[in-house]
Amino acid sequence: MRLRLLLTGLLFLSASVQAEEAIQKRRLGPNINTPYAEILPIASADGQMLFITRYDYPDPALRKHVEDTFTVDESSCNELGPALRALAEKEGKEMTPEQEALVASVSAECKQSNERLQQDLENYDVGKHPQQAYFSRRQADGSWGPTQRAPAPLNDDALTNIGNMAIVSAAPDRNTLLIQGDMLFGRQRTDGCVDIFAVIGFGERQCLPLAIARRNQEGHWTRSDRLRTQPFNPPLTVYGAALAPTGDAIVLSAKLPGADVTNFARFYLTRWLESEQLWSAPELITALDGEWNSLAPFISPDGRTLYFSSERPGGHGGMDIWISRRQGGGWLNWSEPENLGPGVNSEEDETSLSVDASGGYAFMSAGKGKQQDIYEFGLPPNLSPAPTAIVGGIVYRLGTMETEDLSSGGELFVGEIPKGRFTGSGGAGEGIDINAEAVVFVSMSSGEVAGSARINPATGEYATHLPVNDQYAAYVNVGGFAGIGQVVNLDQVVAGTQLEQDLEVTELREGATILLNNVYFETNQWGLLEESRFELDRLVSILDQYPEMEIEIGGHTDSVDSEAHNLQLSDNRAAAVRQYLEAAGVSPDRLQSRGYGESMPIASNDDEEGRQLNRRVAFTITRM
Repeated sequence: MRLRLLLTGLLFLSASVQAEEAIQKRRLGPNINTPYAEILPIASADGQMLFITRYDYPDPALRKHVEDTFTVDESSCNELGPALRALAEKEGKEMTPEQEALVASVSAECKQSNERLQQDLENYDVGKHPQQAYFSRRQADGSWGPTQRAPAPLNDDALTNIGNMAIVSAAPDRNTLLIQGDMLFGRQRTDGCVDIFAVIGFGERQCLPLAIARRNQEGHWTRSDRLRTQPFNPPLTVYGAALAPTGDAIVLSAKLPGADVTNFARFYLTRWLESEQLWSAPELITALDGEWNSLAPFISPDGRTLYFSSERPGGHGGMDIWISRRQGGGWLNWSEPENLGPGVNSEEDETSLSVDASGGYAFMSAGKGKQQDIYEFGLPPNLSPAPTAIVGGIVYRLGTMETEDLSSGGELFVGEIPKGRFTGSGGAGEGIDINAEAVVFVSMSSGEVAGSARINPATGEYATHLPVNDQYAAYVNVGGFAGIGQVVNLDQVVAGTQLEQDLEVTELREGATILLNNVYFETNQWGLLEESRFELDRLVSILDQYPEMEIEIGGHTDSVDSEAHNLQLSDNRAAAVRQYLEAAGVSPDRLQSRGYGESMPIASNDDEEGRQLNRRVAFTITRM
């Protein structure tokens, strides 16, 4: 037995050494790395774009952009007065002394503005430069192309930017970014979340220096307000953040006020509160806490693996990269962090690490002091997140339209509209709800939301990554519409597999009938199976959202067995759904149920595929 244990230990040691030797870090070329600091590499979900942040980088392109945009030729300032006088003379008028004074004032301000800009440019050439976000696209040969400065609102167009912007998370849906910056003044501030009372020493903080950016229908990035939270005090200085793939949790690296040497950067959690439409007050994650700095959190696409940089004991010198895995269903319990080892860490500072959507490839910033460069390398399985598959497709819009039929004397005509891509709800789904106009995936084994994907408002497309070896109930969450649920089966699916699953939404309007695809019964029985709860809880949520809505639940069968049997079976199944809704708190006055048996088929009963479609439960809106 002792010999067997010894051999097992040697084999394990050999495997560990091979895993470390297999890590071949490759420093990216001059298109990415400069003599300045490149940090926070974040890969897009498809692996074709890399976001990075540059610190104290004197970007010549930015200098030229500001000079071209904001410089006014001084001769233009001098010509303002003569031009206005000539215009007045042409119209047979003379400028009043007040108008002359106004022209002189504007001309003087024009000159002063130019002088200030020149001073800003001189300061820019010799001074400290703001932190800015950049991106690069992968080339056909696998290399990374020239970096481009990210446009507003991911950066500030102004030269004297106090925002110090960074992209800290790129969601798997390819349509959502989490950005970090002060965003108090200048062009970045679009909201009223200034906390002026907290700034001058009164009240509690209610904002974090973070914002969610999403693509609009034109494909351009737009930024939300800074994240508003429940009141919290004392204030936190945020050094980094990571957005969960589900979009409803953020891990923060932050410090309390004060310059005490024991005031370390620690990890905090904030969760999206659907009922309050804001984020929770940051809560310390004690499972990862200690007397050391912990920075640059990154949550992998599996939603359970956290990478971060820390100077905690047991490292290889300076800041090292560590890994921890989420335990259970919450966000406060984590495994004991594990150092990624000498294959990744060194005596230098490893300041941040992210993985691509496959979970097998890493991007890391490392170096000495302010000289930080970006590296990429493959991760061995023991240091990788759980394997995921790519799920994507198109969201289609179904429904009806109303028009005036002129041939029948103006009678209202209701007809079906053609199936088309969903490209926004026309405002019904707008707002700060983190899952507005998104596809949500619920694990059928745990009941947890396992992922979400923002719908591209220009194309109706969505994509995300989900852990394999599970099944998911997929729903489209759009204000004013009901998504028709589908099951995504990733059992026995190989990591990296791409699965296409188109989805549909139907407008919520009186007379609309909507399928409840994910309601299940035993054969010839009417007791609801456990996995039906995801679909029915979603219906409860819709009814809560629209308190005036009344519905009829309809049960349907195939033509197997007698007509009387099928009618009774369908009636019992519809009643079972109604009883579930009533037990969940929906008023019985809003609910009717009826069995239709085999009388309303939607497919042929001649084959099993058609019979399966005919065995269904749906609800019809009888009042809105």
